[in-house]
Amino acid sequence: MVSHDRYLIEACADQLWVVANQTVATYDGDLDEYRRMILSATGVRTNTRDRGNDRARDSAREETKPERSPREKRTPLTRRIADAEAEIARINGIIAKIDTALALPDLFTRDPKQAAQLSKARAGAANALQRAEEDWLEASSQYDEATG
Repeated sequence: MVSHDRYLIEACADQLWVVANQTVATYDGDLDEYRRMILSATGVRTNTRDRGNDRARDSAREETKPERSPREKRTPLTRRIADAEAEIARINGIIAKIDTALALPDLFTRDPKQAAQLSKARAGAANALQRAEEDWLEASSQYDEATG
């Protein structure tokens, strides 16, 4: 299977293959480890401990900054809500495609391995949908608090 859909890959893949520099090689780690490796190679921080230090440093900086206007507080939340809504729509589309494939009358007898993979992908997509919905609820709640 070749895909750019992280949730589908996590749900279905037992082994990762990396295609780069005109070669194909197996990757021994999981998708998160591969992501961290790629991001560290490009100089992007992924360590959660570093993020905590950044937050402390940022909050110290915020103490010296003037209070942000209500509109400035809402703008990132509006983007976060829109992003979550787009993610929910994308995942619902994936779930619909998987459900259509699972509804084929002879799938489980004709190709039980594919049926099992699709079932795993469906479960992974459902988990991803739940996370996206939780993010949407959190952002919406924060937006409501910011608007008073």
